Amino acid sequence: MARIHPNRFIEDEALNRVTALFQRAGHIVHRIDGRNDFGEDLLVTFVEDGHHTGETIALQVKGGTSYRSARDYRVRVGSHTKSWTGTNVPVVCVVYDPDLERLY
Repeated sequence: MARIHPNRFIEDEALNRVTALFQRAGHIVHRIDGRNDFGEDLLVTFVEDGHHTGETIALQVKGGTSYRSARDYRVRVGSHTKSWTGTNVPVVCVVYDPDLERLY
């Protein structure tokens, strides 16, 4: 029987919380299928006064306490450096801390 990694549920909760945050603000959230995930989990297209603005950001969403440091939260860029710095879509990293139930 296949073992499910326990962090999977925290990662799902992180994605759900970030999605809800942007949707409650009236923006459009597109979840990127895991087979097409090359460092971005969500695309957010902004809406202002009920109109699509044409502005989009990509989000890398992480969940867990391992991203917490002594002073803040950190996501290692690793192999994504070239694609993130070379894209015309800004990439934002968001960390969900399940102990504090907060996004950073």
